[in-house]
Amino acid sequence: MPEQTDKRDNILQATLRLIVARGLESTPMSLIASEAAVGMGTIYHYFTSKEELVNALYRKLKLRVHEAMLDGYAADAPLRQRFFCIWRNLFRFYLANPALFQFLDQYSLSPVITPESKEAGMQLWQEPIRLFQEGHAQQIFKDMPIHLLMLIANAPLVNLARGHIEGQVQLDEPAIEAAITACWDAVKL
Repeated sequence: MPEQTDKRDNILQATLRLIVARGLESTPMSLIASEAAVGMGTIYHYFTSKEELVNALYRKLKLRVHEAMLDGYAADAPLRQRFFCIWRNLFRFYLANPALFQFLDQYSLSPVITPESKEAGMQLWQEPIRLFQEGHAQQIFKDMPIHLLMLIANAPLVNLARGHIEGQVQLDEPAIEAAITACWDAVKL
C-alpha cells in the first residue's frame, strides 16, 4: 500500500511542478506520467481524467494550507492573538511553498476546479469563519458581511505573498508582522 500512495503522491507532485511551470493547458497527461516516472496506465488507475487529477491536487493543497494555518492555534486565545496566529501561519506557509501558493492563486477560480472541490476547500476555512463571526458579534470587527471582511483581510496577504514569490518585495519577519497588523487594522473597528 505505501508504494501505491507514493505513486499517487508522485503524480500529484509532478502535476503541481508542471502546471506551475508550464500552465494547465500545456501540461498533457503524458508529460505528467513522464515527470512522475510512471506509466500512463498508472495515472489512469488513480485518476480518470486530467480534471479529476487537478481537482485531487487542489483538495490536497487546500488541506495542507488548512493544517498549516491552524498550527499552534488555540481556539480559546484572545481574538487578536488567534487572527495573528492564522495570518502569520499563512504568510510563512505560502512563502515556504511557492509552487503550492502559485497553483492555488492561479487555479482557485478556474472552471476546471469543480464546485464540489471548491466547497471542500471552503469547509477547511470554518475556524477563520468562526473567528470572524465572533469578532463581528463582539463588535470588534467592522459591521460588514463576514465574507467581505475575510476578503479584505486576506487580499493583502495574497498580494504580498505573490509579490514576494515574484521578487517584487522582500518579506522578512518584521514586514510580515507589519502586514498582519495592517490586515487586522483593515477589519477591526
